[in-house]
Amino acid sequence: MDRRTLPDYLKAATPNPLTNRAPWYKNTAPSYAGIFLSVPFMAGMAGALQYGSLWAGIVGLVLGALFCFLLYYVPGILGQRTGMPLYVIGASTFGTQGAILMPGLLMGVLQIGWHAVFTTAAASFFMQAIGSTAGPNTGSFWVVCAVWGLALAFVGAVGIRWLGALSSWLPILPLITIIVAGLSNASGIEKFNVQGLSAAGGVVPLLGLGAFAALQAAAGFFASAGAAGADFTLNSRDRKDVVLGGFFGITVAAVVAGFFALLTVAGALGNDPQLAVQAGLGTPGLDVNKAFISSIGAVGGLSKVMFWVFVIACICPTGFCAFLAANTFSTMFPKLPR
Repeated sequence: MDRRTLPDYLKAATPNPLTNRAPWYKNTAPSYAGIFLSVPFMAGMAGALQYGSLWAGIVGLVLGALFCFLLYYVPGILGQRTGMPLYVIGASTFGTQGAILMPGLLMGVLQIGWHAVFTTAAASFFMQAIGSTAGPNTGSFWVVCAVWGLALAFVGAVGIRWLGALSSWLPILPLITIIVAGLSNASGIEKFNVQGLSAAGGVVPLLGLGAFAALQAAAGFFASAGAAGADFTLNSRDRKDVVLGGFFGITVAAVVAGFFALLTVAGALGNDPQLAVQAGLGTPGLDVNKAFISSIGAVGGLSKVMFWVFVIACICPTGFCAFLAANTFSTMFPKLPR
């Protein structure tokens, strides 16, 4: 094809040279691990307890973590081999014009949605951290959302290097926090009785349904990040980096974060079944964020510190969503300012 007939976004595309690439443990693994060690993913595990036992959730989590690796592998290999981002690789499938919509603009819109999700999660923990009872649909809550969302949108658009530096070590904080929370609430795990909750709120105590709920929570959370695998692995040196980066950054990180999140929630609900009622567990109105936040609050004296840790943990994913959205729109429409 004559290069002169290509759209501007493809004319400007150049592969990432091998000299700019690094081992999997310096880029792919920590970047993906930071995604899983975030509030929306860990809170989503509460949904698995809506339909089954703790063991059902663990089974589904492991299957979901493996499925997430498969979602990532194909675009990941393409990114490593070509050194090109998703929107360029997408042109080989959807055509030069079709790639503007799929995956170009679609991914940009999805990232705006995830930016909102992470913003809401950060605001929820922030209100708890300052001791406020204000929740969604209150004025003060939305003021916090506006300040947080706009600030991180600006950082994501123009200060991605700051986020890159933070992402190399920041996920360690929520990892330590969720492990401590899971162990702290472990005494209530034996008391967590899905059959008992079923009698009170209509939970369906089926292993298969509970496992599927956990699998769905993992796969649904990761879908857009998996499709964008090429954007991560264009920094990988070879196939080994792609596999190891995905295995440890996706599969292992998802299992560890999800496992301790399940322990945290199940243990808290076992010690205080009233928390399940307040979060709407067993009803169509289940609020997974509320269930997760309440479970962190059940830890006791350390809960305030944990609230702040999860606020801080939302910084990088919120900013990265804004960066990816800005990158997509400015690439597809070069005249549009970031």
